[in-house]
Amino acid sequence: MKNVRIVTFLVVVFTFCNCCFSQKIDCSYNLEICPTKQLKDTDYYRLIYFAKINANIKIIDFKDTCLELSTRLWAEKLGINEVSLKIFYFPDKEMSQNDYSYNFKNGVLSIHFRKNCRNFLIKCMYNYMGSTFVTIPESNKRDIIIFGGEENFEYFASMFFTSNKYLLTNKTLKITAPKSKYILSSFFPISENKTKNSYLFKLNNDSAKLANSIITILDTVGYKKLKLNKLSKSYEFYVRKNHLDSLYPALNDIGTALEIMKCFKHSDFIRTHLNFVEFDWQRDQYAMGRGFDNLIMYDWSFLTKHKVSFIHEFLHTQLNPNSIGNFFINESLIEYLANYFCFYNDKNRFLSEIKKKHENFLESVKDSVVKTSLYALEENNVNTFSLIYDEGPVILNDFAKKIGEDRFVKLSILFFSKMKKVKKNKYEFFLKFLHENKVNKKSIFEFDQKVKSIV
Repeated sequence: MKNVRIVTFLVVVFTFCNCCFSQKIDCSYNLEICPTKQLKDTDYYRLIYFAKINANIKIIDFKDTCLELSTRLWAEKLGINEVSLKIFYFPDKEMSQNDYSYNFKNGVLSIHFRKNCRNFLIKCMYNYMGSTFVTIPESNKRDIIIFGGEENFEYFASMFFTSNKYLLTNKTLKITAPKSKYILSSFFPISENKTKNSYLFKLNNDSAKLANSIITILDTVGYKKLKLNKLSKSYEFYVRKNHLDSLYPALNDIGTALEIMKCFKHSDFIRTHLNFVEFDWQRDQYAMGRGFDNLIMYDWSFLTKHKVSFIHEFLHTQLNPNSIGNFFINESLIEYLANYFCFYNDKNRFLSEIKKKHENFLESVKDSVVKTSLYALEENNVNTFSLIYDEGPVILNDFAKKIGEDRFVKLSILFFSKMKKVKKNKYEFFLKFLHENKVNKKSIFEFDQKVKSIV
């Protein structure tokens, strides 16, 4: 992993308890993929993909004279700069435009009613922009579309209206694309029409999970869909056709690591269905990947040069797909486990990788002016990367050797299992869990001191 950096993206989300809302509003969305256009953005080719969105907003027993809904933080970046709408009384009588006015500014849609309107349906039309970056100008630039953003996955949540005052419920998303496209998402469809290449998804009202979601559209001309039974009958790989030769030998090694993982499994470890999508996702020395509930996206080099990185993203889908919070738990611990499973049958290689990580970290802090601790980190940047992905696993390895490596790995998997319903992981939760499971107190104390030390 000398030249690999795995970047996991944090999103800031806000949730409100149901009791804070006076009004419930049902929302459904239809997304239709449109043609692309290409922009040259510094050293990278940025592809812009537009989708037409029709939103149906159903309101019963409305008591206010003004309705305000907003798109999230990225409205302008996503091309949501204009909204058109019509309003209908139930079942289908259009409301006179003399009875209301509306405007859309800075991502906020405001509708003012000139008369009492209790039960009605708002039909909104607007555009949404998805994009990706590719670093190789001569590559096929039209084979992947990401609706969810290339670097900030809150882009996906920005597709939908939200409100601090009203509870938006029963959200569904229907996606239709040309038959030449594969439609993949980080969550399962509730129904599909393969003839029309159309899929219906139920959107989670949990804003953290919604913001941690993504939709990917692939061109069937550039990609081949494979089911590889060696790993799982329900694992599907979407691989660029010119990379097929490098896929099979890599999966032999990855398959071995997955078999080792199964030895540590508990009831919900090793997910049975996953989609894997590979593409060029690199900038300079970065090779990025992301593991979601139902989807792993990874740079193609993960299969040929950086298999630990592939296992790292796989573990995210298994252990903490929707988690935010402390990076030492969400990233350093995942990185340690990825190395442990990848080199389980080669102890010398494992120790060599840990030693290399420590050397990388010492090199990275020689001229560093950043003074921080693993304990404090809830985000990642170029100054903290090595602390998270190099030194973090080194500290964890020292602790694991003291209490027994296999025991530590089993405890780590059990900890993530217990934390799946927790919206934000905290380092204190991990310490408390270790104490509850009778881990030596002196070992925990020494471990805690290293995690909280300032470098």
